[in-house]
Amino acid sequence: MSRLCKREGPHSFVAAAAAYSLGELGGDRALQALVEVVSHDNQCMRSAAVKSLDRMGDTRAIKALEELMQEAQGALDRLRRQERHP
Repeated sequence: MSRLCKREGPHSFVAAAAAYSLGELGGDRALQALVEVVSHDNQCMRSAAVKSLDRMGDTRAIKALEELMQEAQGALDRLRRQERHP
């Protein structure tokens, strides 16, 4: 994750550390905050939030993670179509 955070900027390390800490703390407020970060523009923050949600093991995060996966799958499908038909 460190290379990804470097690319995203210096504040990304702090945000990733905060997401990690929220995952360690757990609880409803941490869950809500991490679910919000899953849709953030900053890839480093999203990655840290997903990992923290995984560590928390709270099934209430499933919907947010499924939405993220659907978005990623859509982007991947579009890129594959472009690759086949440049």
